[in-house]
Amino acid sequence: MTEPEWIKIVASMNGWWPHSVIPTSAARMQFPFVAEFLAVDVLGAAETRYVSGDQYPPTAGQLVQMLRARINGSDDELWAEVWRELLSSASLYGANQRQAVDANGFPVGPQLPAIDAIPWTSPEVQNLARLMGWQEFCSGQLGEPAIVQAQTREKWRELRDRDRRQAMRGQLPAIKLPAASQPAEEQLTDG
Repeated sequence: MTEPEWIKIVASMNGWWPHSVIPTSAARMQFPFVAEFLAVDVLGAAETRYVSGDQYPPTAGQLVQMLRARINGSDDELWAEVWRELLSSASLYGANQRQAVDANGFPVGPQLPAIDAIPWTSPEVQNLARLMGWQEFCSGQLGEPAIVQAQTREKWRELRDRDRRQAMRGQLPAIKLPAASQPAEEQLTDG
């Protein structure tokens, strides 16, 4: 990420938390801590904190901690982040049809089912919400909250394990069989 990209992210955070503005000079001092990450990932982490209803903007250290947890796969920290996003999205957006909004919160495009209009931090979280039944999740029809949380976490683990297996398959080298030096019929009869 470049420093101008970081300054734009901080400007977005200043818009989300206008009561707690981060001065540009402070943002420049924080830049070395987040420089190693992609701007889209840093912005996504900041958006997660905003959508989660945090009262104050995250520090560079908190963003780095979130991003490293994603990279290193700390399941407990990631799960807490996913669960917080699901709950806050259900509270903020609900299950009814909505109009999509741009980064500034202005309506754009046609009305969409609520799940498609929510600014999810990742397609994986949106997929989890869809699989759990977003309408039922929002309305509390899935049952006891502790049971719903446990079921949602189990579904999240299944999806995460599946994604990890698929990623590992993509990293395996292709197996090349040695070329046959003689026709197949001869190989079978040569014993």
